[in-house]
Amino acid sequence: MDAALSQELPQLFRLFDSIKSELPWPELEHIFTAAMDLIGFKEFVFTVYTEDFSQSQETAYHTHSKTLEAWFEHFWKTDYDAHDPIGQKVRTSNFPVLWDLTELAEQYTGKTRRLFLDAIAFGLQAGFSQALYAANGQFAILVGYFQKKDNPEDLHVKHRIYLATLIGKLYLDVVNEKLLKSTKPVNLTKRELQVLQLMAQSLTTKVLAEQLHISERTANFHIENIKFKFNVNGKQQAIIKAASLGLIRL
Repeated sequence: MDAALSQELPQLFRLFDSIKSELPWPELEHIFTAAMDLIGFKEFVFTVYTEDFSQSQETAYHTHSKTLEAWFEHFWKTDYDAHDPIGQKVRTSNFPVLWDLTELAEQYTGKTRRLFLDAIAFGLQAGFSQALYAANGQFAILVGYFQKKDNPEDLHVKHRIYLATLIGKLYLDVVNEKLLKSTKPVNLTKRELQVLQLMAQSLTTKVLAEQLHISERTANFHIENIKFKFNVNGKQQAIIKAASLGLIRL
């Protein structure tokens, strides 16, 4: 390990030791960001998913720059997810996936090539993506973006990637522990459970209402009640919490 990074290890270990599930979310995120900064990843994305990745349901989403926030807003609006070979590869790999957007833009055509050219236009160039797994079945994807001076073949960059995955895994474990501790009993009616199970099938409200022989207005009423009881703002978060409590199966 290079001398510069070795000098940062004591501080990094102190940050590791300070990551506790009892801490409030803002403080946890601050520690996570500080640890990533310390090893040279000033821009990164951390997303937690359900056990069945095909559901593509985010429980946490952290970006550490306005550039990345703008890029991912564009990414989702442009429906690039289905055309992203990096995302597809990392989902089936146990090792970090290294990528260079300029090289990828030369290898692909059509919308996939436009995806990479757009990312370059937003100022992104190269980085790594790593899938991380928790004991309870949830997992996360950590994406770190290289600086211009970084060479992925350099040993110190490989060491930084390794440390980033350790930080990400620790943070994922703490996130899961914190979510479990903060989970309160949720009492749902029989109808709300039916609605919730159909929500987990990614049905539209109209189709959901038709299957239950109720109006869309009534379906929306149940959905809002479910979100209120789970103390969440979105349907996906309610689905994830319900699955973690064993109320539904994904």
